[in-house]
Amino acid sequence: MHTRIVKVRIAEGRWDEFLAAYLEHVDGRDDIEVGMVHRYIVRDVEDPHVGLLMSVWETADDMVRYAEHPFHAAFGEIVPGAITSAEVTHGEVVHERRGV
Repeated sequence: MHTRIVKVRIAEGRWDEFLAAYLEHVDGRDDIEVGMVHRYIVRDVEDPHVGLLMSVWETADDMVRYAEHPFHAAFGEIVPGAITSAEVTHGEVVHERRGV
């Protein structure tokens, strides 16, 4: 499995707007989420302007296809100015343990 983690900084007072737009325009897009296993949207408890958008994918090809979809380039236009910075990391799961 493979992971895509995007660390975003959201402008002050824009978190709710960003999250609503993300859930409306990105989450549940069957046309671009082929092969996705899980998605987590995490808000930092120490810095509420920071979020992690984490997704787990069956294959690297599925993840790359999603990451390279033209939609991502246009997402910033949906909530202009809400995302002040973003850092993307792609990884390979080398160990997994699920809780009981």
